[in-house]
Amino acid sequence: MADRDHKPNETIDPPQTSEDDLFDICVVGGGAAGMAALWELRDRRVVLLEASNRLGGRMRSEDRGAYWINLGCHLLPPPDSVLGRMMDALAVQPLPVPGVTSAVVFEDRVYDCRKVEHYLFRLPLTMRERVAMIRAGLRLRHAVRGFRKAARMGAGESTLSMLGRTRAYLGDLSAREYLGALPPRVDRLLSAASRRSSSDMEEHSAGVEASLYAAVWGGRKGFSTANVMGGSGRLPAALAARMSEAIRYGCEVQSVDDDAHGARVSYRQEGTSRSIRARYVIVATPAPVAREIVRGLTRGSADFLESISYGTFVVMGFLTNETHAMPWDHIYGMTTPGLAFNMLFNHANPLRNGARLPGGSLMVYAGGSDARRLLDRSDDEVVRIFTKDLGRIYPQLPGVIAETVIQRWHLGNASRSPRSRENGWGVSDSVATRTGRVSLAGDYFAEIGNCERAAKVGSEAATRIRQLLSDGNGRRHHHEPGAMP
Repeated sequence: MADRDHKPNETIDPPQTSEDDLFDICVVGGGAAGMAALWELRDRRVVLLEASNRLGGRMRSEDRGAYWINLGCHLLPPPDSVLGRMMDALAVQPLPVPGVTSAVVFEDRVYDCRKVEHYLFRLPLTMRERVAMIRAGLRLRHAVRGFRKAARMGAGESTLSMLGRTRAYLGDLSAREYLGALPPRVDRLLSAASRRSSSDMEEHSAGVEASLYAAVWGGRKGFSTANVMGGSGRLPAALAARMSEAIRYGCEVQSVDDDAHGARVSYRQEGTSRSIRARYVIVATPAPVAREIVRGLTRGSADFLESISYGTFVVMGFLTNETHAMPWDHIYGMTTPGLAFNMLFNHANPLRNGARLPGGSLMVYAGGSDARRLLDRSDDEVVRIFTKDLGRIYPQLPGVIAETVIQRWHLGNASRSPRSRENGWGVSDSVATRTGRVSLAGDYFAEIGNCERAAKVGSEAATRIRQLLSDGNGRRHHHEPGAMP
């Protein structure tokens, strides 16, 4: 978001603040929502408390010279977005994806159609399977059209207001119920694609399924369009470098309490109990953490946070050491039904537009029930299981793997479960606690989360607080839509 008071690329040094000083804003959590809030408020007296030793949440990668290993979010949105504008201001380079993004494994063979409709003719399906694929595709197309209509923003409408519609869309049916019974091989294919949500078709609503396909079929206009030179972790690292004095790591927040004079945030850092005061607080943590630490939640806000479902991911990022072209060079993304992992991504593909460098970088992940089966396995076991199945589709691939990194995301994507309890209160009604001094932000306000939606909610929460600070230096105001009295 463009800064109102200084040039976008100007470095801002936040005021030096002692433990007893009052901040304008405290941001709790350094994922996409917290990062966006911090960036929007970078000219104010702001502090961000992060429990781990880095920013980014699931936006995590590791540098490896000419390549990088992505271990979570790996595609970021276009330039005209909250994260896109942050990337531009922080000189983080997007990498367009030239390769096939919708490749499919079917009976251990790779099919690489650029248009999903072509799989109806390319895959070796029986007539019954082909008819089932057509029927499922038509139902998904219909659902996507309705979802896009629900997601259309009105003039001056907030993101929270729009997300109230998408959360409700096709919320009374599971994705499994919506698609109906499918032949086994077709079911395996669609189930693997569905686990991008980190849950299974029985566990999330048909609206979540529509959102997944709306993103995939959105092409260059979708939520996520570009990789990042150096990995997705470059964006949080750049923000951390620019605003280092405003960020405190290793801070496990215990409670957030508000009163007539502001809010107190209590936390532990290096075994010591500490606290700070702020006029306003943005809690940008996963929903279960927010439910635990925010005191004085209204019943509606508490019920909303408790209704959020999270799935699980088990990820393996890995480097390869081949010295020549490989059959996966032209592919970026692949759905892999019937394997221990659900998706494969070739993160070296955006670099394959000139002389081919030796080696490469790829990532595979399992979501939902496939991930849960792996949670108790050791890293070595996960590597062995994934590597064996990689050999089923590319026999030469196991022999060129040079390094592996395993990441378990116990809180993967947040998604709306079918028939989840809403009690008639909209998503915007639960954005703040009883006084409006503590705002909630995160991708869990959507039917299914992604980094850009988290960033939009965080940025808009920061914008509301900026207005309150500008209008009355933090005194109480009549609540806008989205704040709960």
